[in-house]
Amino acid sequence: MNQPKAQPSESYQFALKPLLFMYGEYKFVNHSKTLVYEPAVMVRSDFSNLQVGMMNTCTYNDKLVFGFNAWFWSSLSFVLGYEVYKGVQLAYSYGLPTSKMIKSGGSHFITLKYSFDLNFKRNNRYVDSRIL
Repeated sequence: MNQPKAQPSESYQFALKPLLFMYGEYKFVNHSKTLVYEPAVMVRSDFSNLQVGMMNTCTYNDKLVFGFNAWFWSSLSFVLGYEVYKGVQLAYSYGLPTSKMIKSGGSHFITLKYSFDLNFKRNNRYVDSRIL
């Protein structure tokens, strides 16, 4: 929340604006547990500007991921992904600016994501039959 000042050289000095992020999400699971819907909202502000974003993703059978994201007044994006192997997900996303200031045809993103479990417990430890 403070506003630090940086001086990379003697002739140039600038101040960083304070930045506030608020994020919230929830997970809805249907009765058969095949479809998981995860809506999320993110608010970003530097106390002179306010941006509100909404993310909506669905996961089908723990493999197929699809959804859309929107930063209100600036962009809209669509996501499609698939888990190709345990913990390895390949996804494609297309982002389209909705602001009239940006005259591009959009952006394409390809993402390769790897997730792993941080459970370091040993399950196969040695047990002496005399202690049982």
